[in-house]
Amino acid sequence: MIWATMTACVRAAPRMAAIASAVMFAGVASAQPYPSKPVRIICTFAAGGTTDVLARGVARQLSEIWGQQVVVENRAGANTQIGAEHVAKSAGDGYTLMVTSEGTFVMNPNLYDKLPYDAETDFIPITTLIELKQVLIVSPKVPVNSIRELVELARQQPGKLTYGTTGLGSSSHLNMEMLQNMAQVKLTAVHYRGAAQALTDLHGGHIDMIFAAAGIVAEQYRAGTLKILATGSRTRVAGLPDLPTIAEAGLPGFDGTSWFGLFAPRGTPAEIVAKIHADVRKGFDNAAFRKSFLEPNMLEPNIVAPDVFARSINDGRERWGKIIRAAGLKGT
Repeated sequence: MIWATMTACVRAAPRMAAIASAVMFAGVASAQPYPSKPVRIICTFAAGGTTDVLARGVARQLSEIWGQQVVVENRAGANTQIGAEHVAKSAGDGYTLMVTSEGTFVMNPNLYDKLPYDAETDFIPITTLIELKQVLIVSPKVPVNSIRELVELARQQPGKLTYGTTGLGSSSHLNMEMLQNMAQVKLTAVHYRGAAQALTDLHGGHIDMIFAAAGIVAEQYRAGTLKILATGSRTRVAGLPDLPTIAEAGLPGFDGTSWFGLFAPRGTPAEIVAKIHADVRKGFDNAAFRKSFLEPNMLEPNIVAPDVFARSINDGRERWGKIIRAAGLKGT
């Protein structure tokens, strides 16, 4: 009996050693510093727009800090739902992140009865990245040069003037809904998947106006190829100081400032979230990055703690929910 037991132990030894080796290897692998392989950032909008430009800037900074490849993958469509669903279903291991606009978490829950993701439980807010100042651009074919003239023309032609958006319920859409509500005018929306195609159609005279990020149109404005009436934010754009705010130009109280942020899927370890947050802050504090990327694109950094970010999302959901309900907007 003793001999049989010893024989069995000898025969089992190689297998036990293999198991022990595997466990030890797994322990070493799990102890590897993050990130130990390439990281993906899902951008919920098409290439060429503000979100895409921002995501690539963040990816470049993190790649330099981590010494690891960080790639941007565009998954646009369905008002950011396609990209958000993909990230919501991704592993919470820090290797899939998301850069998106407030629409994903603030507007969509107010627009749609059912979403392919849960805005409150499927994601971990890491930080806002920037506050975005949008400007109101008007086609050269529209005979106005001020907000007051635009309002007067819109009142004369209810529903005739068209405007582009970057999707139902996007900030570019709701800023125009707020303008219509405050000015008591009626305009007609044309929805796009991103700013690039909408601006192309504006240049072509297919739509009459659009709210777009100041940074992506500033050079065209300075060159005289775009007509911008005002900025929708509560303060003027630093790089375009001659532009009045819409509040200054005739609609007191107008404030269409919006944000873009960085998120991780649910289940991402707290220490990884903390590291990403700290390294994003480090990247945004880099003087060269500010001068070469943020300032030329007129992006105002706004790095905040995850809990502060989470509270602002909840507050925004209530604020914009009132505007969405007043406009009678509903996603399909």
